[in-house]
Amino acid sequence: MSNFTTKLSNRLLSGYIRLENGKFISCLRKGFISIVPIFLIGAFSLAIINFPIATVKNFIGSALDGYLYKVLRFIYESTFGLASVFLIMSVSYRYSITMVTEDRSKTYPIMSMLVSLASYFAILGLSIDGQAKGSDISIMDFNFTINLGVHSILVALIVAALATKLFISICLLFERKNYIKYTSGQDVGFYSAIICLIPMLLTILVFTLFSILISIAFNGIGIVELLTNMFEGPIKKIGSNSYGAGLLILFLQTIFWFFGLHGGNAFDSIILDMFPDKAGQIITKTIFDNFVLIGGCGASLGLIIAIIIFSKNKGSRYVAKGATVPMIFNINETLIFGLPVVLNPVFLLPFIFAPLVNFTIAYLSSLIGLVSLQSGDSMPWTTPILFSGFMITNSLSGLFLQLVIIIVDIFIYMPFVKLNDNLIKLRTTRAIQVLQDKVVHANERDDEIRLLEGDSELSEIARRLLQELRIAVKKDKVDVYYQPQIDVSGRAVSCEALLRWKFDENKFIAPQLILALAKEDNFYETLNDYLINKVLNHAVLMNKEFNSDFKVSINIAATHFMNIKFIRNFVDQVNALKIRPYTININVVDQDKLQENDDAPDIFALLKRNHIHVEIGDFNMKHTTLLYIRNHSFLYVRLDPQLVKKLLVSSRMRDIVKSIVQLGNQLGFNVIAEYVETEEQRNLLTELGCHIFQGWLYSPAIPINQLVDYVSKRNSKDFNYGDEDLSKTSDFKEVANLNLQGYTSDSCSCSFIVFKWKLIKAMKIVSIKIKTTLFRLSLISARSKRK
Repeated sequence: MSNFTTKLSNRLLSGYIRLENGKFISCLRKGFISIVPIFLIGAFSLAIINFPIATVKNFIGSALDGYLYKVLRFIYESTFGLASVFLIMSVSYRYSITMVTEDRSKTYPIMSMLVSLASYFAILGLSIDGQAKGSDISIMDFNFTINLGVHSILVALIVAALATKLFISICLLFERKNYIKYTSGQDVGFYSAIICLIPMLLTILVFTLFSILISIAFNGIGIVELLTNMFEGPIKKIGSNSYGAGLLILFLQTIFWFFGLHGGNAFDSIILDMFPDKAGQIITKTIFDNFVLIGGCGASLGLIIAIIIFSKNKGSRYVAKGATVPMIFNINETLIFGLPVVLNPVFLLPFIFAPLVNFTIAYLSSLIGLVSLQSGDSMPWTTPILFSGFMITNSLSGLFLQLVIIIVDIFIYMPFVKLNDNLIKLRTTRAIQVLQDKVVHANERDDEIRLLEGDSELSEIARRLLQELRIAVKKDKVDVYYQPQIDVSGRAVSCEALLRWKFDENKFIAPQLILALAKEDNFYETLNDYLINKVLNHAVLMNKEFNSDFKVSINIAATHFMNIKFIRNFVDQVNALKIRPYTININVVDQDKLQENDDAPDIFALLKRNHIHVEIGDFNMKHTTLLYIRNHSFLYVRLDPQLVKKLLVSSRMRDIVKSIVQLGNQLGFNVIAEYVETEEQRNLLTELGCHIFQGWLYSPAIPINQLVDYVSKRNSKDFNYGDEDLSKTSDFKEVANLNLQGYTSDSCSCSFIVFKWKLIKAMKIVSIKIKTTLFRLSLISARSKRK
């Protein structure tokens, strides 16, 4: 990624995050997404009703005595015809959740939906009888299509925002003042509902009074008609069927869509009025639908094709492919809200620019006679692409014109598709890092953490990670890497199996985050079985390649270790694969959760009979650890990482490590020191009595094939133990560039480790030169004394 692209992506990401952090903007987008299925059902019904082939259309109208048409029409009216109702409920619900605490989240969101809907009807349902000069209030003729459909979406959104905000604010005020008190024996549900009575009344009253004032001020004109006139008046002044008017309508329509408003329906009546389907017109409503807005608003068919051809993001390609079929019929809600294009600053420019370019191409083509677009034939907007171009012009010229416009749109969207890939990658990387930090901090405090719940961006990323993890396990794309363990003589004597998974084939994900997601979604058992099976199959290979005593440690949670059924299945797997005895170790992680139970003696006896040794991970001086060390036998214990990290700077840590080593000598277990990154650490650990080391001084975790090469080379007679260069380790550069917390051998950010390693190497060189210089000086001094 170039510096310019990186800077632009960062700025766009900052803008996107600001939009996402705006409560109502975020709720608006999520509210629209929630009702996308409603729009799709209605759009498909309309597409079938207006099928462009006359024979099929007549069949639909007459089939089953016309009931098929009635059913489809009813579906359309009950979806698109009530679009504002669905939207106001969805947005109000989402918005109210952000304004209340968890204990109120079961009552207030539902009540907010009801009060917003009632306020909406209040602001639409009253008008002043103009003949009575404002003296009489009467119920106006209520047009369901205009007032409840897509035409009044803007009003619905305004009411959803204001009514929800007002209602919740009044409710919270009443709670603080404690106007309504709960009494013993009162139904809790009834009490929760009755609290909302007065706030609901006050909210509806405010919107009713506002509706009356609007009607008085504008002589009976409703709010929907008033807003329509605000846009229609200035456009008509430019001139009917003019190029400038067409550009202005397209610009406003696209802006509406970008902010989640149904721009097409908001301006349909204006377009029909100013660009009627009449013979001799240069541009008509049919031309707008079939040559300008190809694929729907924003000319989004070009966007879909650009994503399929140029995008490397799997999620974007998945959404684009899923939206392809409805896009052929100019139904693009799946793409607009699923990608999303709505409120995405990356696509603002092409989303506006592409329709304007298309309009210009169609206008000039018709004006100079390249194609005949002036027949006045009407064609439904749901007519399939290319077929519609041929039918409108009655020639291939219309089809070719559509092809040219689509190709132009593809190239308009292409650079922005690539930029969006970079933005998604940057957003995802940042979100994953935040999730990893949360898990690490929660583990340090031993707190329970919930990552999958809620509607935040982090929760969405967490759910996506989990979904991809499930797919990766199913396709055998989750890896197990092995970090060698080196004894004091420099030989590789064992290794630890570590989970490694690249999300979207891009970045390694911290194992703690993977395990936290799997546990929260009850996927942990499946993942655990998958990993154990993979390690045991790799152990078969190690038995063939290495000497008889090379061991592999498998990390198993304490809760699983204390399950006798699990251990029996594990032992059966080891025996079935005919793995050599003494080469499998069970490393018990989360050892603080070890609990003595009746099965413990049988578990240790079963493992001992089958020559499977047990290790204790992250050994410390806690009661649980010491209790198990006292009651059961272990081959190894692993030092708590904090002990090794602070070893060089804390004499107390050195004393603790020395005590643990002495305890091991008395009780018969060996001590493994992880996180060994420098020779200074290793030398000090050796002095304290620790003789097995694991860490970046020797190697990061590496795949099984590289482990075979590494161990074979290291344990050969020709290996020079003094030449331990971390950069020679295969896969070092990739892993070193990761900034992940949670790897077993990563005590700090890997970038810092690389810096520290380079610094240490430079200091070694300087040290050697100083020693050489001092040695030469001592020789010169000795010679001078002899003389």
